[in-house]
Amino acid sequence: MGSRNTTFTQSFDVPFPYVEELDAYTLVHFRTSADFGQWRAELFVNNLFDEMAEVGCCRPFWGPAVNRPRTVGLRGTWDF
Repeated sequence: MGSRNTTFTQSFDVPFPYVEELDAYTLVHFRTSADFGQWRAELFVNNLFDEMAEVGCCRPFWGPAVNRPRTVGLRGTWDF
């Protein structure tokens, strides 16, 4: 039995019109916790000021990608 392999390589520049510089942004997260012996309770807020920032641009059908909205939560842990 024989075999045949073919390779073709070519490179070229494709102009991509959807490149732009994004604005800077700052996210503030808050976290506090309390220990009760084996128990620990933690309150957290991610994106405290609910900053809506573009983290990616130029998606033709969906618009710009944005960061996560404010998230508030309570976490509890128990050491055993």
